[in-house]
Amino acid sequence: MDGVPAPHRHRAAAACAAAIAALTLGAGATTADPPCAQAPTDWDAVEGALTRGAGCGRYVATTNGARTAYSLGQLVWRTPVTLPYRATVTWRRLGADPRALELGVLGGIVMVADDRVGLWIDDASFELDGWRPLPGHRVRRPHTVAVTQRAGELTLELDGAVVARWPLRPRATTGRLALIWKGAPADRAAIWFAGFAAQGLAQPAAARPK
Repeated sequence: MDGVPAPHRHRAAAACAAAIAALTLGAGATTADPPCAQAPTDWDAVEGALTRGAGCGRYVATTNGARTAYSLGQLVWRTPVTLPYRATVTWRRLGADPRALELGVLGGIVMVADDRVGLWIDDASFELDGWRPLPGHRVRRPHTVAVTQRAGELTLELDGAVVARWPLRPRATTGRLALIWKGAPADRAAIWFAGFAAQGLAQPAAARPK
């Protein structure tokens, strides 16, 4: 894993495996469990694997273990969204990998990393705006992320507080959202997430088609 000295990698991998086991323990439903409106089939696992976690709408997912520059995880929410909308998720990395957690939105990718956040639209725009500071944030701790995307603007909230706004005008006003994360080459880097939701927002009266 990047950022982990070689003598400690085995220890970090064991800790990650233990965390995954704890978070998936008890994932099987019992007769006393209420029906859950969410299921792994709500997602397309484009890269990596998805496992139901302990509790409704909770999951553990791992990267694909590719032996390239990095391993990749990508989960696409099957239900399309249309501007304007709001999406929320609570997530965290498992193990020692410090890479960013990413949320694919319409026309870009929101990146949340240790001490910083950014919006990738293309390489040229990212060179101009790039990362914005977010002191003290850690991807290995659970945080609730919310994005509100309207025509021309995307707002990012972390744990209920607005931390960034960016101008964003996607070519398509309807599309699918995605969770994206990377790991070291050949690694099955794991994340935990829960409570993903996306819903449309009412448009102002002046913006509604006549």
